[in-house]
Amino acid sequence: DRVVYKFNFCDKTLSPSVKKGCHAVSLDDERKTFHPMLWDERNEKKRRIDQVWFAGVHSNVGGGYPRQGMSLVAMQWMMDQARRSGLRLTGANQDFYTVHGNVYDKLYDSRAGLAIYYRFKPRDVYAMCAEKGIAPRLHESVLDRIVSMSTGYAPGNVPHNVEFVPDTMASPRLKRAEREIRQALEQDTSLLRRVRPWIWLRKWTHFFLLVFTGIALYYTFYADGTVESIAMSIQDTFSNQGMLEKGWYLLQTRPWVVLVIAAMYGLSRIIRWTMHRTYSRFWYPLVQRL
Repeated sequence: DRVVYKFNFCDKTLSPSVKKGCHAVSLDDERKTFHPMLWDERNEKKRRIDQVWFAGVHSNVGGGYPRQGMSLVAMQWMMDQARRSGLRLTGANQDFYTVHGNVYDKLYDSRAGLAIYYRFKPRDVYAMCAEKGIAPRLHESVLDRIVSMSTGYAPGNVPHNVEFVPDTMASPRLKRAEREIRQALEQDTSLLRRVRPWIWLRKWTHFFLLVFTGIALYYTFYADGTVESIAMSIQDTFSNQGMLEKGWYLLQTRPWVVLVIAAMYGLSRIIRWTMHRTYSRFWYPLVQRL
């Protein structure tokens, strides 16, 4: 952030001219670049802001993936909030969102493939909300996906002071779930505290992955050092054959670089699996009581 220019909001306070503000936030995205900008509610005198967390990564909530069932859940909530605030929705097919909204749809991996080069930072819902004076409110569909157990969904950042927002009407089930989660977490604000060493290790793994990828690119494209040869080398790489040739050349000349990159990638996947196992061991016995 000190080197690359980033866009900043002048402040994170909702304008007093806005009567109602609603913000659907992704619970599961692990990319620091996509961290949400939450409205600051510390000086709010009345309830006019609803910031609610939904299961899924950035585009699972905001839309954009081919399988869009999860994003339609957030869209339905947003439309309901707008309608309750007096906004008339003309030409909107309400039944489409109700029928096709599906919280059990595919939850995409925010750091799959080349996206692994994004900086790793899971969303600490408790800390982010506490900083802005926000009650950590999760949509009821998050609980539905956890309890179903059919998708293996086990988020690690559900805070101990969670409040579940009902999809339609309040239910004793939601209050019971809040109480059970708070008791199960004991003194922890969330499961992220229990995997803190693994988060630290995963960040360092990402750092070394970036470093050795940079070394690999240097050896791959340097050639004889002239601008023309470097430009030609980069251009050739954009073909499938050229990419294979570059990879094979690097493996032959600098195998240690390739091995380190592969090791860092593999280690990051092992750490991810270890963290998910910790989360699953917490949720598995708990869902019987939710």
